[in-house]
Amino acid sequence: MKEISLTQHVELRAHIEKLNEKAKAWMRASPSNGFRMAALYDEKDIEDAEKYHGVTTPAEFDALLAWNDFYDLYKDKHGIKPRWTKWSDNDAAGWELEIRNL
Repeated sequence: MKEISLTQHVELRAHIEKLNEKAKAWMRASPSNGFRMAALYDEKDIEDAEKYHGVTTPAEFDALLAWNDFYDLYKDKHGIKPRWTKWSDNDAAGWELEIRNL
């Protein structure tokens, strides 16, 4: 597994904080009679992404999130998990294209 530098960890944490702020703003913008939920990420998510997937950069974290979406949607559509894929097979934009093509 590759080592993560302190700079990379700080950049990844800052990126995730931006994602969280964006999600919180989206939830706050819900109509008064509406309800919205969004994923929020914490230190454990960073540690798990690093430990289990080797994610060390914001771009890699985005690719992992997009791959997770692809994985779930593929399973829902085809009834099987696409275990032959890895998050690192594409960047986030590539996974988003794969999702649109499902």
